[in-house]
Amino acid sequence: MELYFEKEYASIHFDKDNGMLIMKWIMSPMSVEYREGLNSLLVAIDKFRTGKVIFNIQNVGALHPDDTEWAIASWFPAAGKAGLTHAAIIMPADIFAQMSIESLKVDASRSFTDCYFDNLKDACDWIVKQ
Repeated sequence: MELYFEKEYASIHFDKDNGMLIMKWIMSPMSVEYREGLNSLLVAIDKFRTGKVIFNIQNVGALHPDDTEWAIASWFPAAGKAGLTHAAIIMPADIFAQMSIESLKVDASRSFTDCYFDNLKDACDWIVKQ
């Protein structure tokens, strides 16, 4: 796997063999970090010409409502334009973090297919089949 982006709060790898990106949130990001990480992912989607992304958000923590609104209003449309087609999302075990993610799950304006998992293996198996 090729490392594309790495900060103390997140990393993005490109899995050439399976033609997918893997974004892992290592710790709960500040607002600026959350946006920087997701915007770096947009560049990676374009650079590696893949619409398949695994989001490991097990450690993302609860999102600030402003970041949720930004993701829905700005990032989701930009991700669709960049070429995101499939998102396998590994959910956090923490109930408060899950609740903050729920509002992102109900946004109907997304142009990509998503599926939710509790482990990396199942997420990989699903996205490889897409």
